[in-house]
Amino acid sequence: MLATALLLTTLLTAGTAPDGVTAPHEASGQPPRSVQAGGRRYIDKGLVAAGRLPAGTVDFLEDTLGSFSSLAVQPGTWRRTASGYEGVLWTLPDRGRNDPEAGLFYDYAGRVERLQLRIDHDGNAVRADTLTLTPDGGVVLKDFNGQPFTGADPGDHTVQQRGVVLPSPASGIGAGKVSLDAESLQFTADGHFYIGDEYTANVYYFDADGKLQGVIVPPLAVQPRRNGQPAFGSLAPPQPGRRNNQGVEGMGLSPDGTRLFVALQSALLQDTASGNAAGRVNTRVLVYDVSASPTPKQPIGHYVMTLPA
Repeated sequence: MLATALLLTTLLTAGTAPDGVTAPHEASGQPPRSVQAGGRRYIDKGLVAAGRLPAGTVDFLEDTLGSFSSLAVQPGTWRRTASGYEGVLWTLPDRGRNDPEAGLFYDYAGRVERLQLRIDHDGNAVRADTLTLTPDGGVVLKDFNGQPFTGADPGDHTVQQRGVVLPSPASGIGAGKVSLDAESLQFTADGHFYIGDEYTANVYYFDADGKLQGVIVPPLAVQPRRNGQPAFGSLAPPQPGRRNNQGVEGMGLSPDGTRLFVALQSALLQDTASGNAAGRVNTRVLVYDVSASPTPKQPIGHYVMTLPA
């Protein structure tokens, strides 16, 4: 791996003096091959297993198994076996089949896929059969009203549920449903989970059965808008806010489960001089305190992180 520098600086808020900016945290040189954490030593041994699924694999809804926008091992299922490890792996298949260039979208129900994951390794060279994935069901994601989400592009149309403005196609494919372009997945210790969305840059909080329990709406600077109105669709770029089709790409919980870290795919439109792709490396990272509520109203930290160019 090439050495990279990671820059993390606190964003200036209105009225904050220049001396309120924290000094950058920089990491340079080769990354460590082992670390100590929680009384244990973890060693990076590089690629240790590989596997594949046939292209014609179907999921629990009889759709072609979607690509993995994100994945997570279910808490409490990971264990060591005589020849390796096994556990339950959940994967996130994005918004389903679509062709934005042609304006083609489908009423693909939001879902998470469950797979049995097994790693068997004899200590020799990595082979394509050392990791096996067996589809084993899944969960359909449903909104506050109990209706499945849709992958269809919402255009500029919105609906409200429990006071939250959400994207929804006005007519045609997926009409009346909440649009979801799922990109990131994070489980909590009790089996609930968060999903990061590309359309809105929201973070959705679901129970173990896939029913929506709450929404973390990002700060106004992150929300995609056009002429002062929400612009959640992916066919026309917003003016300020998240870049077109580049929302909550990464997400993670602190080890103690009290902090949720949310990372956008790239810089906001207003964070680059020209608004084009050339300067989109300075992305935003939001930190939420989820110890008292799983869906807090405001972040406790708001950072800029420079992505590797």
